[in-house]
Amino acid sequence: MIVRDLSPTRRRRDTTLSTTGAEEEEEEDQPLSLSWPESNRKRFTYLLIMPIVLPLWLTLPDVRKTSSKKFFPVTFLGAICWIAGFSYLMVWWAHQVGETIGITEEIMGLTILAAGTSIPDLITSVIVARKGLGDMAVSSSVGSNIFDITVGLPFPWLMWSMLRGFIPVQEVKWVTSSPPSCLELT
Repeated sequence: MIVRDLSPTRRRRDTTLSTTGAEEEEEEDQPLSLSWPESNRKRFTYLLIMPIVLPLWLTLPDVRKTSSKKFFPVTFLGAICWIAGFSYLMVWWAHQVGETIGITEEIMGLTILAAGTSIPDLITSVIVARKGLGDMAVSSSVGSNIFDITVGLPFPWLMWSMLRGFIPVQEVKWVTSSPPSCLELT
């Protein structure tokens, strides 16, 4: 037998909680605003992330707007292209820092870059877990790794194979150049 507390105090508290949750959800679904923030801390953050946010805002449709919802494939593919560009720059900068400090490329790749690519997954998992969505936290991390393995790794190999006429890979050697080091497949 289930007994419910239907006292006026309990009903009022439940209404307040549900209203607050709905307001938070509505705030999150609002389109991106580039208006100048009110507090100094938010202004500092605004200026710090503006070099990243502005190009994304200019090139990707915000699908939270009702007029742009139909452009979700463009936003998805554009986001993947931006991730590829940012990843290339991250590897290049890590290579330059490692070269300057005297750390080998292997150590930079296995430690710094590996940790740097896992931190966003950790942050998003913690955020959704704090909201009580533990299953979403786990599936976000697992889904991210599955995407990396099924798209992130094979796609460059597929492109290389297509450009070379699908000839088999006979030899793999390391090539160091001024952009990041890469594998040259011959």
